[in-house]
Amino acid sequence: MKRIGKSTALEAFKTICHINAFVMFFCLCCFFSCSNNKTGSNRSIEIIYAKSDIKESASNIFEQIKVIPLELTDLSLIGKSIDRMEIWDGKLFMRNFIGMVVGKGAYFNILCFDLSGKSLYNIDRIGQGPGEYTCFFDFFVDENLQHLILVGENKRFMHFDLNGNFLYNIYSDDQYYARHSIYLNDSTYLSLNDAAEPVPGFEGYSLLYIDAASMNVRHKTNSINEFYFTGNQPFSKYGDRILCHTFIDSIFDISDSANVKAAYYFYYSDIQETLHQNWTKMTKMERNHSSDESYSSGQSTHIHAMYETAKYLVFGCMKANPEANNSINYILFYDKKNKKVYDSDNIDFDGFILKNVELLGTYDESLYCILYSEITDEDKEKIRNSKAFSDEDRKTLLEHSFEDNPLLFVLK
Repeated sequence: MKRIGKSTALEAFKTICHINAFVMFFCLCCFFSCSNNKTGSNRSIEIIYAKSDIKESASNIFEQIKVIPLELTDLSLIGKSIDRMEIWDGKLFMRNFIGMVVGKGAYFNILCFDLSGKSLYNIDRIGQGPGEYTCFFDFFVDENLQHLILVGENKRFMHFDLNGNFLYNIYSDDQYYARHSIYLNDSTYLSLNDAAEPVPGFEGYSLLYIDAASMNVRHKTNSINEFYFTGNQPFSKYGDRILCHTFIDSIFDISDSANVKAAYYFYYSDIQETLHQNWTKMTKMERNHSSDESYSSGQSTHIHAMYETAKYLVFGCMKANPEANNSINYILFYDKKNKKVYDSDNIDFDGFILKNVELLGTYDESLYCILYSEITDEDKEKIRNSKAFSDEDRKTLLEHSFEDNPLLFVLK
């Protein structure tokens, strides 16, 4: 069985963003690099200079490295990209963007694997009946109910058990657009509302605290004045700390909705910072032109996810790849103690580099990422001599074919 050929990372991500009605905001999701930036250097909050040329051995950054081959079956075929992952009860749940369907738009499903990569089941129910959907914007695990919840259209939230069986729908009385939702506690979910068109009653309110039983909005706040948000998953929850990254170069600590505060500032380039400062003064055409120009020239980068561990703040990013006229994924690791940034393009696995690798999530202090690039014969020669991998993982890498599902890397 052959895996569906992947389009470029940027095409897949833009498609998802368009369907989720925030492509305009995506176009300017950016990061920040080291430079003598006057605005950045004068800020009182912690600054992350994100363009990093630091070259480091993987063994000096990660205590453990594991490679998981994701089984390829009729039920587990990975399409163009995986843009969301949750781990619970010994299972990996992934939102799989398969592609565009004529007359229906984007086609997503949920893939479930065990922690060794064995395919367990999928949730693939396009339709109008019970447990079926035409599209779902997000999903997450309710840790109390032990339910997988798909955020659907028309105010509908679909509950499945962890074995993929449909249980019931809940329809909210409130009309809102929940692009990214996370479990806070047994009674509350947190959702990001950033609909392209203002929803009556929710204009200007970006953070929605949702009652888990009814899916109605219990509390809403506009504590963050910068209403432009970056990629698919702006929230990061680590212990009791909840962070939210925004389009205008700031990461906010939103753990206490009554006391939202900026926690970090990112700097990537003068061009990016000026672009953001002038964003509200520009026409839509000027915004699109300026963002495309800065991105293609390497003066900005797109952030689509953020996660935190005890040691790192980690960012899943995209950047232009002028040589191939497309975009590639990469990961930035910010060492919170030593204030250093490591770029996945510069992390050496004894000669092997993870190119075009996408950050998916974290669990038990481990980071999960998926490798989209083909492992070439030249790469395999390096892997044979690499001490970064166990014998089992080395065998997995050497036997991998680009027709297989992409490989999952676990870094701790």
